This record gives sequence, C-alpha cells and structure tokens, in this order.
Amino acid sequence: MYLTFQAENWEPLNSEAKYSHSVVDLFALLDPITSTFYELIRNIFPLGNQTSQKPESNVDKMCQILTGTIRAYAFRVSKTLDLRFDELIEPRAPENKTDASAGEESSVSGKALLSKFKKRLDKIKSSSRSSSIPKSCTVSIPGLPVERIAVRLCCLKQTWKQLFDLRENFLKFLTDMGSIFSEFSSGISNPDPENKRAPFDSIRYRVVFDKALQDVASCLSSGLQILAERMVKHNLKNVLYRTLYFPTPAESRILDGPFVEELIGLCQDVFTKIESDMEEDLVSLLLSQIISGLVFICSDKEGTQGRCFHASDAEIISEDLVNLQESFVRNLELPASEIAEITKPLNDVLIQMSYSTEQVINLYRRNEIRKETARKILESRLDDSMAQRFMREQYG
Repeated sequence: MYLTFQAENWEPLNSEAKYSHSVVDLFALLDPITSTFYELIRNIFPLGNQTSQKPESNVDKMCQILTGTIRAYAFRVSKTLDLRFDELIEPRAPENKTDASAGEESSVSGKALLSKFKKRLDKIKSSSRSSSIPKSCTVSIPGLPVERIAVRLCCLKQTWKQLFDLRENFLKFLTDMGSIFSEFSSGISNPDPENKRAPFDSIRYRVVFDKALQDVASCLSSGLQILAERMVKHNLKNVLYRTLYFPTPAESRILDGPFVEELIGLCQDVFTKIESDMEEDLVSLLLSQIISGLVFICSDKEGTQGRCFHASDAEIISEDLVNLQESFVRNLELPASEIAEITKPLNDVLIQMSYSTEQVINLYRRNEIRKETARKILESRLDDSMAQRFMREQYG
C-alpha cells in the first residue's frame, strides 16, 4: 500500500470512474487474499477435526486483516486532505465612480488636478466612514485545490462501497459455512446432531466490519467539510471576504454583485468531479461555511476590516439572507428544512446588530449582554460618535 501511495497522482481514472488508481490497487491486493482464504476454509477445515485449531481464530485474523488494511488506506487518504496554510485576505472596495473618472482627470491642467485632489482629500478627512482603512487578515484554509480534494473524496466513497460489498460477501460465506464450523468446533469426527453447537455466530464480525465502514464514512464526511471550506475561503474569497458589504451593506449587497453567480458556477463545476450522492451533503456544508463567513465579516473585529455597520443594516442583510436561502433551494436543491438550523448563527448576529447604540450600551452596563458581543457591535459602527466615544471610555 505504501508503494501505491508513492505512485499516486490523484487523477481520476476517467469521466465515469472519478476515483484514482490507488483504491483499485487496494482491492486488487485484497481480492485474491480473500478468495484464497475462502478456499482454504472450504477445503481444509472439513478435514481438520483432529487438530486443536479453532476456525474462529482464523476468521478473526482474516477479518482484522481486511478491515485494518482498508481503514489504514482511508486514514492515509484523509491525512493527505489535512494540509492547510494561512491565506491573506486584503479587502477592497468595489469599483465606483471615482475609478471611472480617472480618465477625465488626466486631461485637465495641473492646477485643476491639484485643486480636485485637495477637495477630495478634505472630503475624505471630514468623513470618518470614508476614512476607515481596511486591514488585512489571514484565514486558515485547506491547501489542496478543489479538483485534488474531489478525487480523494471519490476514492473514499469507492472504498466505502467496496468495503460494504466485502462485508456482505464475508458474512454470507460465514453463514454458508456455519454447519461445517459447528461440526469442526465440536471436536468429534461424527458428531451427534443433538450435541452440535448453534450455527456459526457472525454478529461479532458484522460489528467489526460496521466499525470500519463508520471510520471510512467519517473520513469522507471530514473530506466534504474540507472541500466546502476550500470553496468558500479560497474560490469565493474575493466575492465574500473582500468586497461583500464593503464599505457598507447598502453599497455592496449579495444580489447586486457576482456572489450568487460565482457560487452556482463553482458548484456546477465541482459536481462534475464528485459522485452525485455527495452533492446534497456538500451543498449543506457549503451553506454552513458561507454563513460562518458572513458571521465573520459582520461581527468579528478582524473580519469586519473597515466595514461600517448600523442597526438599520440588519434588515438589509436579513433580506440578503432570504435571497441566498432561495438560491440554495432553487438552484442547488437544498431542502428548506435544513436551512433554519444552518442560518441560526447569522440570525443571532443580526438580532444583536439591530440594537441601537444606546440599547447596546445600556445592556452592557446592566450586564445583560456579553461584553465581547457588545464590543464587536460597537467597534463596527465606525461613524457613530456615541459608539466610538463609549469604546474609548471603556477600552482606551
């Protein structure tokens, strides 16, 4: 298996088989071992009543070999997904009329240009909202590209499917051989039917296989989470973390920009690279990651990065959230029943955002709101003199 990983290029076999060659090599190794074991049991145990060896010990060993090897492969694939790095996010304002007027300014005289520059500088200085300088921040993201994550997920999915088939065949074999195991275990060449043990008990082996299936499924679930995180934090970085709601929600809304279009296009591309039965889970995780991103830019000091929020902005973002939910239901077929739970963290933030500055301060003084929560709300109100004065009084 080590050599298989060394030679792995993580490229799909073809458009139908979206997994790579390592999972094929894994079961190409295990299939002849399993077949040989079945033959040995069938041919040797009926003749081996004079030996002291119990058939259960051989079945135990084979069960552990099969499930242990497959689990080791799944864990190895999962480990290759857990490569991360910190990516810098530098927010920037969307293009506006100032950019469009640059060409006109180049044609005016030097004095006129200087005059315009001074006026603009004075205007910027007089506006605390415009003078907020966005700061860079870093977020930890998965290091592998989307297509490389996708092929690993398909390998894990194929591993689960083949392990399931292996379990069914293994348990069927035990059932078929039950009478032989019973005769052999009695230690009698011609046992009396009344002294025979019950048919061979396969429940404990089902438990071992089920545990292995759960482990592979857990690796797959973690991988889907990583894929969703990569899609949001890297592929949608510009339209979410950098420009959305910058400098204010009214000036850069979800439906006014390319966010939904890029999101749907990205999903359609990723869907061609994964198995169809992964899509619903991925879409759910994707919405969860987007909500986390919105919470980050709306309430986290590092995430707001120069954005300015007011109590009235809660209604704007709530409308955007409704439109986003409709897009997930309509375009990505996410069941509406899942959405309420996923969006709850953002709704909680919006409830707090809807408080007036005076309300937040009063709640803070009465210890009816967490101090950190109040601080996050007030820090984002960049042009609110009451909020900024209170922050200076409390935190310097």
